Amino acid sequence: MTSTKVHPEFDAPPINEVVFGIGTNTEGFDLIDYGSLYSVFKDEYPRHSSQSPIASPGVREVALMSDVWPRSWFESDDQRFLIQLQAERIHFNWRKRFDPEKRYPGYEFLGESFFKILDKYALWRKETGKPELQPKWSELTYINYIEPSDIWATAKDAQKVFKTIDVGFSEDEEFTQFVVQNHLNLPKINSMLSFTLKNGFLKGEVEKPLFIVEIKVTNDRVDSDLHTWFSEAHDAVVNTFLRITTEAAQASWGKR
Repeated sequence: MTSTKVHPEFDAPPINEVVFGIGTNTEGFDLIDYGSLYSVFKDEYPRHSSQSPIASPGVREVALMSDVWPRSWFESDDQRFLIQLQAERIHFNWRKRFDPEKRYPGYEFLGESFFKILDKYALWRKETGKPELQPKWSELTYINYIEPSDIWATAKDAQKVFKTIDVGFSEDEEFTQFVVQNHLNLPKINSMLSFTLKNGFLKGEVEKPLFIVEIKVTNDRVDSDLHTWFSEAHDAVVNTFLRITTEAAQASWGKR
């Protein structure tokens, strides 16, 4: 699945996780179907577990939902790839922390993998006599973990990484946590882009400071081809990331 535009590439992009997702119709779905679905995905995603459900629009408290469908995880053996399936939603994740090479596999590969999953799920619904799969909403999320480099060492160096963000530190102030958020309308694809930047720490043998950048594009109503929508959403994510990060930071990730 090819993106609609040509973007710069990075030798070591700071992408930590990518999530594709759609909302689905629930008619005819039953709890026993989760066992049947395991046989659909087990060859590529053999690790199965049950998780707490994700709240859907209009539901205030997940913990109080006695009638909500559970969420099943189907993971690849190496845990890099994850299918999250609930009766009213399906997500596909790539997770860098489980990748031995720590290398982002690329939007094209992940997009093709996601649509193969959707095709298998849609075929299963047809073969089991359930209503045709009807996407209700769609979302694409990129989560970046920006670790210290030659250009920055502490949260006070945020402006060395981000172009127009002033986190309000002065030289004599102690370290403080901060969160920066913004929302943009994307009328071309009838969607909303949300951007969140915050600082934190990456735990390990030595705790390191970290900038976390999450860029999410959401569409509350699917009214166009999903392949086109995800490609356009990906373009918006990349363009936003390029606009907010400095040339020095981009060079440190091997921009070419």
